[in-house]
Amino acid sequence: MMKKNQDFSSIDTAVKNFKGYTWLALIGCALSSLYWGNKYFSEEDGWYYDDEFFASLIFAGIAFAYLIVVQVLFYSPMNRHREWVEVNGIFSTKPKSDKSSVNQSEVDIIKGEKLKQYSVADELIKWAKLKEDGHISEEEFNEARIKLLKRN
Repeated sequence: MMKKNQDFSSIDTAVKNFKGYTWLALIGCALSSLYWGNKYFSEEDGWYYDDEFFASLIFAGIAFAYLIVVQVLFYSPMNRHREWVEVNGIFSTKPKSDKSSVNQSEVDIIKGEKLKQYSVADELIKWAKLKEDGHISEEEFNEARIKLLKRN
C-alpha cells in the first residue's frame, strides 16, 4: 500500500475511498428500503412488508457494520501508530526501526557478489578502526575478521 508515496497518505486515501463507496451502498439500501416499505400499503390491511424490504434493511445493516468495523478495527489503530507504519509498512523502502536488524546487517556486510574488489587488509583496518572508536563490539569485530579471512 505504501510503495508509491512511502507515507501514510495512501492508507488515508484507501480508507476514504472505501468509506465513500460503502456510504453509497448504505444510502442505496436505505432508499431501497423506503421504496419497498412504501410500496405495500392498502387502506383496509394497513402496512405489510415483503421480503425485498427486509433484504434491503439487512444489506443496509451490513454496510453500516462494515463502516464501523473498518474505522474501529483497521483505521483507528493504524492511525494511532502511523509513524511506525510508515517506517515498517509492508512495501516501505525506509530503513526498519528495529535496532537488532540494523546491527545484524552491519555485521553481514561482507557479501562477495555485491561488493566491488577489495583488499582484505584494507577491510580489516576499517573494522579495527570501528572497534577502536567504539562503534562495534569485540565480538562483531571477530565475526567480521573471521568472514574476511575465510574469503581468501
